[in-house]
Amino acid sequence: MSACNVREPRNTVSGDWSGRSPPTTRSSSPPSRGEAIFNKYIDLIHSKSNLSTNDKQAEPPERPFDFYDDEEFAFGINLLNNNVACVGDNITKLIQMAQEPWPDNVKLFQPYEVEQILLPDNASCLAVQAFLKMCNLPFEVEMRWNAEFMSPSGRVPFIKCGAFVVSELEPIVQFAANKGVTLCARLTTEEKAEMRAYMSLITNVLVNAELYISWVDNDTFNAVTKVRNSSVYPWPLGWLQTRAKRNAVIKRLKALHWYDKTLDQVLADVEQCCNSLSQRLGDRDYFFGATPTELDALVFGHVFTIITTRLPCRKLAETVRRHESLVALAKRVDEQYFKRP
Repeated sequence: MSACNVREPRNTVSGDWSGRSPPTTRSSSPPSRGEAIFNKYIDLIHSKSNLSTNDKQAEPPERPFDFYDDEEFAFGINLLNNNVACVGDNITKLIQMAQEPWPDNVKLFQPYEVEQILLPDNASCLAVQAFLKMCNLPFEVEMRWNAEFMSPSGRVPFIKCGAFVVSELEPIVQFAANKGVTLCARLTTEEKAEMRAYMSLITNVLVNAELYISWVDNDTFNAVTKVRNSSVYPWPLGWLQTRAKRNAVIKRLKALHWYDKTLDQVLADVEQCCNSLSQRLGDRDYFFGATPTELDALVFGHVFTIITTRLPCRKLAETVRRHESLVALAKRVDEQYFKRP
């Protein structure tokens, strides 16, 4: 039998990675501007590839970036300047758009009022609607079952104003102020700081109390929250989404040391908050004089929602109703700006 000449395979553990690459097929269409810049930069790098590693390490670079020579350095600086100029132009355009007058086609997105929206979300939506009405800014309410997932912050409500999407009361107030519309222009610096302090008090007390009643109180959760929150989802998605949202709310309340409170402790905090608001309001129609501010819109949203929403746990509404001046403020705003039948 004749011996066959068999060529032994080459050891490829340290294979030659600098071999020829397979031929590429060039597109007949001309490259875009970005591709042209990238190809030019790659060609420039390849033209300098004959420099040895020892030569590069011999002299430390005098610049913060390790460029091959002045030609590449100039190219990088030029590219950086172009990018900075492009970003600056875009920011300038956004600022100019933000300062344009309020358009007539603004939409406010929120969950369905009849079958879906919950106590905390309804309070926030009413507060934003009251603020826009107090500023005489036109808007249209658009109800969506997935409004919270459309919101950039994950919270409702949010508005779509031209190219901008803004969620929650304080960012919307600032957005309107950029367009020259504000309710607190007549206030002094001290009064503005006081107003923000009371708004923070409401967020830290009333909002957390509404979340506690809706998601922690078992009677309210089983009879109202679970049913309304899952009503827009098919089973078992509704059950899963409600469970995930409840876990997220409980996690927030634990971080704020509200979850371990008893119902009586929550109501005591609400009572103290309402006392502070009632003392500031006094006998005035609004907190800072004869015309409303953002604080009045926020108080209206929470007080009106709490006293008009029927829940198994009625202690929260009873606590708020004991403060007649706050209830009168809510009725005044409702009659003047909402004109409900």
